[in-house]
Amino acid sequence: TVVHFDKTNSDPQGWYNSGTYRITPTVSGYYLVEFQVALETGTGSASNQNNIQIRKTSGGTTTSFALSQDNLYIGSNAKTFTTFGVVQLNGTDYIECTVYNGGTASQNIRGTSDGAWTKVTLTKLQ
Repeated sequence: TVVHFDKTNSDPQGWYNSGTYRITPTVSGYYLVEFQVALETGTGSASNQNNIQIRKTSGGTTTSFALSQDNLYIGSNAKTFTTFGVVQLNGTDYIECTVYNGGTASQNIRGTSDGAWTKVTLTKLQ
C-alpha cells in the first residue's frame, strides 16, 4: 500500500503530489531518502511480516531501493520502522513509500502533525 501523507511540513519546491502520493524532484542528482513509519498493532501470527519500502519509478519501471522488514508487530504500542537509501533521480523519476502488512486484518499507521512518527525526508547530495 502506498502511504498517503496528508501533510507536508516543508516542501519549498512543491515536489510532493498529495493526489498521487508521489515525490517527483525536478532537479536531477543523487538523493538520500529516509522513510519512517509507526505501525499500530497487527492481527495474525508473529511469523507474518511487516515491511516498508521506498520505490523509484523511472520510464515506467518501478524498483525498490530501500527496505526494512520484521515479523508482524502484534504488541500493545506502535512499532517504528525506518529505512533509507541513496538514489539517482533524473528530474522526471518519482518515488513512493509503501507499507506491507502480512497479517489477517488491516493495520493502522500512526502519525503526528509534526511528522515525528511517520515521515519521508529527501536530501539532495549532488
